[in-house]
Amino acid sequence: MSSYSSGPRLSVAGLVRRASDGAIVLQRRRSDLEYLAGAWDVMGGKVEPGETVIEALEREIYEETGWVFTAVISQLDTRKYRMQGKDWTELCFLVEVLGDLESPSLETDKYAEHQWFVTCEELRRVDEENSALGLGDYIHGIAVEALLKSRGFMS
Repeated sequence: MSSYSSGPRLSVAGLVRRASDGAIVLQRRRSDLEYLAGAWDVMGGKVEPGETVIEALEREIYEETGWVFTAVISQLDTRKYRMQGKDWTELCFLVEVLGDLESPSLETDKYAEHQWFVTCEELRRVDEENSALGLGDYIHGIAVEALLKSRGFMS
């Protein structure tokens, strides 16, 4: 995987898979935040200068949950977006981790809760709630892709 370069900024998203049932986890951002307040979100963030994509994924997952990244199961869609006046490219991955999957050490300054999603029907609520906040279907779309791959419905 490539390192950080000039041009559009690079970010990573890790959708964590629970091996026992193929569920994926999302986090809800705190409602008092300036950016994406109350939204469901994936784990991830920007790739720092000198860092590889995998190193950024490892760091972001650990910072946001305390879990230790162990493997990429699949690369998901690559998304392009504009945030705070800057162009970004986000590389998304379905991943496995080690740690207490039922009690992550959430970054409490950013996240209020986490939830495991086992079905696309459960993920519909993510779409409804994020859409009500004016955020569109980005998180829902990537979460559905991850869940279908995790449960073996997509290759």
